[in-house]
Amino acid sequence: DARVLNDINSKNTHYSEKLHKAFLKNIITKSQVQAILKNGDVNFSKSNTKLDSCKIYVIEKILSTKNYSISLENCTNEVKVFDYSFE
Repeated sequence: DARVLNDINSKNTHYSEKLHKAFLKNIITKSQVQAILKNGDVNFSKSNTKLDSCKIYVIEKILSTKNYSISLENCTNEVKVFDYSFE
């Protein structure tokens, strides 16, 4: 977990259109996403780390009694957050 999170947090982060819309509607905030990326748990069973280019990771964290899940592509020079969910 720590190695993957350190790698992710060392790169520029870009957000998908879905995330930008969620930010505007206050469904999830950038600070929540950053907290998940910094202190979350990598769910390796839902991740796809076998890809040659950008590896797909699912990171989960409980914030304010909700279980958040962030999906991202971890590429060589950048991170692309493309999906989120919460229960």
